[in-house]
Amino acid sequence: MDIIKSRDLISTQICDRFKDEIRKGKYAAGERLPSFGVLADSYGISKSTVHEAFKQLSEEGYLFLKHGKGAYPNPAMIERKAGKTASDVAVIAFGIFSANDNYMIPLLESMHSYAETGKIRLHFHFIRGMSIQDRGNEVLKEAIIYGRFDGIVIVSPLDTDDIKWLTKFKIPFVAATSRYSLPVKQVLIDHAAAANHALDIFAARKVRRLIVFTGPINWEREGILPFARELHDAFVSRADSLGIELHTVACDYSYHDSMVKALTFFSAERNFDGVFFQSDIIAKGVSAAAKKALIDFEPLTVVNYCDLEDYLAPLNIFKPLEKVGQEALRLLRSVSQNDENVIVLKPEMKQ
Repeated sequence: MDIIKSRDLISTQICDRFKDEIRKGKYAAGERLPSFGVLADSYGISKSTVHEAFKQLSEEGYLFLKHGKGAYPNPAMIERKAGKTASDVAVIAFGIFSANDNYMIPLLESMHSYAETGKIRLHFHFIRGMSIQDRGNEVLKEAIIYGRFDGIVIVSPLDTDDIKWLTKFKIPFVAATSRYSLPVKQVLIDHAAAANHALDIFAARKVRRLIVFTGPINWEREGILPFARELHDAFVSRADSLGIELHTVACDYSYHDSMVKALTFFSAERNFDGVFFQSDIIAKGVSAAAKKALIDFEPLTVVNYCDLEDYLAPLNIFKPLEKVGQEALRLLRSVSQNDENVIVLKPEMKQ
């Protein structure tokens, strides 16, 4: 480095130079900047002057100072070059989903296949709790702060505070999960279309009393619309006009809770001719409950909004989970070249 020569304070000149270099991407996200000693020798100044400059840069948000480890550029200050594509991508999901929940399997497998062909390195992070900010997620949080990823795909509904936090960093990200009310890149499934197609099937088969088993339709989470709410509202809006008496049972996404909720329902109501399951795990729990309650599903019209296992019901509407994963990565890689904000995929209608 050249020795700085100007009437301005040396520390001010160092600040200005590093601001420019950080913005232009001279130092990659996560790359350690030269040490105080190296810079002091290069400029022919004292370490205290360099420290003063870096303290100012830290206060202005241009870099992070880690005690005993040095200084690192803030990725949020690095101007992303047009046309740059993501090669290291974090995939963030909840670590609490059931091993029997098939929703994640086709989604993550499709992302893995797409990543291999596109030379993308995926880094899967199954977080504790429902927020990156929750205790136990420090490794992921630090990796994001220090810019170790070129992009992020969110496949579980993180808190909206997480989404707002992520927007502070100039790391492109795509939400491939529940619908957010925030203006972020999203890949969604048209769950209402699945409900409407199911209703068409039930109406064509002259179903008059329908029981719909969904996931939770309400939760204490600001700005996120649950899948189950979209389905529930679509069923409610059309059932009466089709002459169908509708009953809905909201379950957790677990075998045990679905079985318990179904047993409670079956103990009070056995006269119905149509059944709808929102997911494979719910279908398994409710079917177990029907067996315990000696209810035969064979003569009924039964439809599963299928994740993976199409043998759980005679009629299936498939979630396009493979396409969700692929489209999320495609949108992520092109995020700097187009203005496409939301991709909505239709369920695959199979009978």
